[in-house]
Amino acid sequence: MTASFGVAQAAPDESFGNWLNRADAAMYAAKRNGRNKVLPALPPEGIPGVEAVGPTFLRLVWCSDYESGDAVIDSEHERLFIT
Repeated sequence: MTASFGVAQAAPDESFGNWLNRADAAMYAAKRNGRNKVLPALPPEGIPGVEAVGPTFLRLVWCSDYESGDAVIDSEHERLFIT
C-alpha cells in the first residue's frame, strides 16, 4: 500500500477551487513520479517568499512578511532560508 499527497498553501485571495486544483495536480504528479511521495503544488503568483524551482520543488526565500518583530528570533529564522 502506498500513499501519495499533494500539498498547497492557499494564497490570500485564491478561491477554494483553485487551491484544491493545485493540491490535486501535485498529488497526481506524486503518483506519476513513483508514488508514496508528498509533493508541493506550484504556488500561484504573488505569494511572498515562495518561488517555483522546476515542476516539483519550491524555494522559500526570507521576506519581511515572515518577521515576528523580535530581532533575535527573526535572525535565527532567516538563517534557515536559502537565499
